[in-house]
Amino acid sequence: MELDLALRKFIGKLVESFDVYISKDLEEIIAETEDYEDIHDSYIKELVELAKDAGFEMESLIPDEDTDILPLRFIPRMSMLEEQKEREREYEQVKTKIQTSLPIEIEQQKLIEDENRKEIEKIREQEKELIELINEICEGRRWLRNNFHSKFGIKFLRESESSIMDLMGICENKNDFTIRILTLAYLIDDIDYKEIKEKFELSIELIKKQGLVGSINILEFILQNHFPNYDRKIIKNLRDIRKLRKKYPIHPDTPEFVGTLKDWKFSTPPTDWNAVWSLALKKYLESIRVLNRLFS
Repeated sequence: MELDLALRKFIGKLVESFDVYISKDLEEIIAETEDYEDIHDSYIKELVELAKDAGFEMESLIPDEDTDILPLRFIPRMSMLEEQKEREREYEQVKTKIQTSLPIEIEQQKLIEDENRKEIEKIREQEKELIELINEICEGRRWLRNNFHSKFGIKFLRESESSIMDLMGICENKNDFTIRILTLAYLIDDIDYKEIKEKFELSIELIKKQGLVGSINILEFILQNHFPNYDRKIIKNLRDIRKLRKKYPIHPDTPEFVGTLKDWKFSTPPTDWNAVWSLALKKYLESIRVLNRLFS
């Protein structure tokens, strides 16, 4: 298969730091690496731009805790456009069917209009709540970097606010939830490992002995040693969110995933994925607020 120039540039850049697997007919491109801590944000941004030029879009950027491998999945943007077109076709078919069906009784039509109006109002309220939550998260992360820097001389969190835009949107189904919980888990994991290891003298021996793998375990270690009376819900909230990212298709539904849903008083499977998503954001924001009070 002959590749065009944009695609060759993209793949050429990708293989500089990743092992690359290309599926038949370019339906997806999978890239993996164990050295993701050494990969700079500028390299990832360049990859994303080259992918767009080549007609692809990156779906995920989440290290796997079990294998220490960072997987990237790129899928053709055309496939997403086709899905959108298919939804539009289905909408037109439904609209045509309604228009050509027998006249509906006036009272029935009013009921339908009332239901539609209520549904629209509900969606608007959900969108408003999510926007307010995400704005608070963005502001809270900024203060957390500043407060941590004032206390320890380093910022702890990397500046990944561009990824926060991926948190936007209502979760209409489990696929929406899976994509957004991955982004939230990435924001939790995206800490400055190099500076933290140097500041808190985290040697390889200490990391192995204390099991300091992942951002949450490292944060817990810092809190235990510097703020022994810290509020335990800081870590519990973050771990609960990490458990929720273990969701199909990334992972089969695990006992941890199901257990967290039950702890949060949701049925399994949930009947309202957006309610789960909203609560996950609130739990994350709660941890950020408590950390800011602790470090300020």
